[in-house]
Amino acid sequence: MDHVDLPKPDVERRMWIAEGCIHCYWCQNLAPVVFQWGALGTVISGDVRIDGVTSNNRREQSALRIDALSEGDFAFLPFVADGCPVQVIRLDGDWNHLGMVDPGQVVAL
Repeated sequence: MDHVDLPKPDVERRMWIAEGCIHCYWCQNLAPVVFQWGALGTVISGDVRIDGVTSNNRREQSALRIDALSEGDFAFLPFVADGCPVQVIRLDGDWNHLGMVDPGQVVAL
């Protein structure tokens, strides 16, 4: 079976690391292309950000580059954020069309 790339939507998705990160390596182990260890702890790689800056992206809140990650990678990032033990990975933008639950959404059972 051939691999088929889905068309990438023209949307902005932002992700940053809020205060309180304990540098547990959860995100770095699951998505090392996106999350890296930096002088200030866990950071988001400039290779996947529109502004090209490597930082926690808290201040800049740069959008992620749609050409740097596959749709599968984008669909996986809400899972990574949801599994953060201290819930400091923040997502903003159009993540819901990927078929994943927005980790910031409260679901009443």
